[in-house]
Amino acid sequence: MKLDCRNLPSELNHPPPAVLLHGQDQGKLARFAVQLREKTLGPGGDDFDAEISHASDWNEERVITACRAFPFLSKRRFVHVRNAEGLNAAAVNALKSYLAKPSDSSLLLLTADALDAKSPLRKLFEQVESAWSVACYPMEAGELRGWLAESLKKSGYQVDPDALTLLGERLAGDSLAAEPELRKLLDFMGEQKRIGVEEVYAVVGETAEVSGFALAAALTDGRTAEALRVLDRLLEAGEEPIMLLGQITQRLRKLIQAQAKLAAGEPPQTVANALRLFWKEKDAFLDQARRTNPRLLAQALLRCQVADEGVKGAGDEEPGRVMERLALALCAIFRPRR
Repeated sequence: MKLDCRNLPSELNHPPPAVLLHGQDQGKLARFAVQLREKTLGPGGDDFDAEISHASDWNEERVITACRAFPFLSKRRFVHVRNAEGLNAAAVNALKSYLAKPSDSSLLLLTADALDAKSPLRKLFEQVESAWSVACYPMEAGELRGWLAESLKKSGYQVDPDALTLLGERLAGDSLAAEPELRKLLDFMGEQKRIGVEEVYAVVGETAEVSGFALAAALTDGRTAEALRVLDRLLEAGEEPIMLLGQITQRLRKLIQAQAKLAAGEPPQTVANALRLFWKEKDAFLDQARRTNPRLLAQALLRCQVADEGVKGAGDEEPGRVMERLALALCAIFRPRR
C-alpha cells in the first residue's frame, strides 16, 4: 500500500513485514532507512540479525531464507536490499510470492532510486496490504527550510530568515547532496553561531536549484532561447525532470497567489513576506505578477499538469522530451505580444 513519506515518522514503530523506499531525495531515504533499522533491531541492535545485500547480487534463496529466519538477539530481523531498481522480473515475482505470506519475524526493506508509475516493483508494493511503498520526493520549500533550520539548531547555530531562504534555494533537491554543503558552511562559521546572507553566499555556490528557478523565471517571461539553454544544461547535469517541473509549478502558483493578494489591496512587502520571496527577486517577481494575464497562468498550470503525467511515466515519451515540449509551450504562452 502507498504511504505518504510525511506520515512515515509517526508509523515507524509499527512497520509491516516489507517496506519499499524510493525517490529522488536519497538523503531523506537514507535517514528513513537508518530509522527503520534502529526501530527493528533496537538500540545498539546486533548486526547478527541484519542481512544487507544489493540488487546486483540478488539471490532469492539467501534473501527469502533471511526473511523467514528467527531473530537471535533482536525482536525482528532486518533484511535490506539496496539499489532495488535493478531487480529483474524473476526477483519481483519471488518477492510477490513472499509477500503473499510474509514473515512477521523480519522487516524486509528495499531502497531504490525514483521508480516511475509503471515499475513492477513499485506496483507490487503499492497493491499488497503486507507492505508499504514510500516515495521520497524532494522536500517542498517550507519542509526544506524547516529541516535546514532544525539541522542548524541541533549543531548550535542560528540562521537569519533571509539567509535561510537563500540556503533553501541553493540546497533544494536531494538532501543527501545538501548535507556536505551544510558541513562546509558550519566549518566556515567556526565559533560564530549566527549565520547571515553573506556567509551563505560565501560558502554555498551556484547550484542546480538556482538554475532551476532561473529556468522558471525565463519560461514565465517567454524567453525561449534562454529557457531551452538552461533546461538543456540541467538535464545534461542529471537533474530530475520531476524536480524541475515542481519548481516551475511552484512559481506559477506563487504568481497566482501574489495577484490575488495585490488585488485585495495587500502592501507589496506583506505579499513578499507571505510568499517568502527572497529579497533580491521581490521587486521583479511582484512586477511580473502585476503585468501577467491571470488567464495565461491558468493555461500554463494546465500544461504543467499534463507534463506531470508524462514525466511520471503515463506515456511513452522520455521525461526530458516532455520537459522540452513543456518549455516551448510555456514560452509560447508568455511570449510578449507585439
